[in-house]
Amino acid sequence: MVSYTFIDPSEVAQLYHSGLEPGRDFQVVDVRDEDRIGGHLPGSMRAPSEQRTLQSVQDLVVKLEGVPKVIFHCTLSQIRGPKAASLYCTALNERHDALELGSATSDSTIKNSGNPTPAPSTKDSTNTRAAQNFSPNPFELNASASEQNRSQQVLVLRGGFGEWQRMYKDDPKLVEGFDPSIWVEGEDY
Repeated sequence: MVSYTFIDPSEVAQLYHSGLEPGRDFQVVDVRDEDRIGGHLPGSMRAPSEQRTLQSVQDLVVKLEGVPKVIFHCTLSQIRGPKAASLYCTALNERHDALELGSATSDSTIKNSGNPTPAPSTKDSTNTRAAQNFSPNPFELNASASEQNRSQQVLVLRGGFGEWQRMYKDDPKLVEGFDPSIWVEGEDY
C-alpha cells in the first residue's frame, strides 16, 4: 500500500542538480490555487486544489504512471499539499488493486474455463502464431503498470513553496517566475 512521506527541500534540490529530468525521473505537482503567483519549481505540474475532482486525481495517477517520484506541495505543505498526496495515494492504491484484480480474474478465467482450446490445423498454425505474437498480452501490461504504481514514491515538500523560495529564490535552476515583490522577507508563509 502506497502512502506519502515528507521530503526536505534540500533533497528535492539534489534531484534538480543531479541531472534528473522533471516529468520523467520525478514530477513536482503544485496544488496552489491563485497563490501560485510569485514563482514555482521548474517543470512543476499545476493541479490547483480548488479544481480537484475524483476524476482529475485518477487522471493524474494514469498520467504519472512510471514516474518514480511524485512530489506534492502548496505554499506551506500543511493542508493542501498533504491532502492532495493522500488523495493521490488512495487513487493509486485503488488503481493497483483494480489492475491486480483484473489480472487475477483473467488468469483464473483462462485457467478454469474447462474448455480445452482446439489445436490449430497445420494450415492455421502459422497464422495463429503470428496473431499471438502480434500484440502484447494486456494482462502482462496490467501487471507491469501495477508494479510501477507500487514502486512510485509519493512525497510532500516539507515547508512548501514558502520554504523553497526562502532557501532557493536566488537560484534560477530551482525557481522559475520568481517575483520578489510577492514574498516579503522575514514573513512566514
